[in-house]
Amino acid sequence: MVNAEAIDLIETIPDTLITLASGKKILVLEKPSEIVDEIVEYKQRIYLGLPRVVAKNLEQEG
Repeated sequence: MVNAEAIDLIETIPDTLITLASGKKILVLEKPSEIVDEIVEYKQRIYLGLPRVVAKNLEQEG
């Protein structure tokens, strides 16, 4: 398992190589698209319970 927040780069060379912010490189079996999908799902689960912020256009009010 890799910390999604620590991922700096995902590349295919032809295997998938993850470069972390620390400079460490990890060769994995998953395709880059699978890794990105897992990161998106992870972040959705984390932020799901947070309140939504709605921005208002102040120029239209007034």
